[in-house]
Amino acid sequence: MQLKSCGLSVALLLGLSVAANASRVVGSSSYGDNNSSSPQTCTSSTTTSFTGFTFSCDDTGTADITAEAFVSSNPSNDLLIYDFEVTNAPSDYTLALTATGDPISVNDIGLFYSPSCTSSTSPQCSNELPMGVTSTTTDYGSVSGNTVYFPVSGASSSDSFVFFVALEDPEGGTPANVTASFVSPSSVPEPSFVVFACLGLLGVIGVVRRRHLVRQES
Repeated sequence: MQLKSCGLSVALLLGLSVAANASRVVGSSSYGDNNSSSPQTCTSSTTTSFTGFTFSCDDTGTADITAEAFVSSNPSNDLLIYDFEVTNAPSDYTLALTATGDPISVNDIGLFYSPSCTSSTSPQCSNELPMGVTSTTTDYGSVSGNTVYFPVSGASSSDSFVFFVALEDPEGGTPANVTASFVSPSSVPEPSFVVFACLGLLGVIGVVRRRHLVRQES
């Protein structure tokens, strides 16, 4: 299982159509503009936003979510971008985006944000950020296997945040899908716990091996 936290570049422009407006809090490269789709209401039913690529929303309570998917128009990368705008959500929640089909690009997760973002900006973006997240944040969101987790705290029901995840190789043979859901913060894997557990296991192995060698020498 892959477990990786992303230390990413800061505030890069989305592309020509939004060059003066929307930027990313985190992400490693410019995606270019979105000419592939328009945001659609995300429900438990699978919705096709771009030919062959789908999204859905499960276990999101009373939150309103609109989503879209588009292929990066930047020729220097080969990514399929999914973004989810969340409104009317609880004040404290963790958004989980689970991908099937193509693997997650761990260098390309975060928020679409701009102080001057409007409803006509494409891709969809937000003019506000979750509590504790700033335009200089370089480590927001964590990846565990095929799921990305975004914790949000202290939000009001009217706050609107746009989260995104990029999948690699959108021209692959398996149709890609991303499902959004709310999960309990306690269910989000802790990278540090896994690392310490692995180090602990290596330490135990080292001690056992050392004792075995001592017995052989004696």
